[in-house]
Amino acid sequence: MEDTPSIVFPCASYPLKVISHSAPELVQRVVEVVRIHVDDFDEQTLSLQPSRAGNYTSVRLLITARSEGQLRALHGDLMALPEVKLVL
Repeated sequence: MEDTPSIVFPCASYPLKVISHSAPELVQRVVEVVRIHVDDFDEQTLSLQPSRAGNYTSVRLLITARSEGQLRALHGDLMALPEVKLVL
């Protein structure tokens, strides 16, 4: 059986990547969801990477992860956004 990596909470600078269809309100929607779960979120950690064709955008950000429950809830809420395809 393989050892799965464990996260020691709190985990500062925990990376998230949200891959989504490009949309005008994408960043605002992602930030709104992140702020529900991460009260000390710093928007300066956010960066965007458009796909070559411009159809998709990767939103990368860093958060302070406080628990597995927080990460699961954040993942679920981000995946509930209609334009979001994947959260890593």
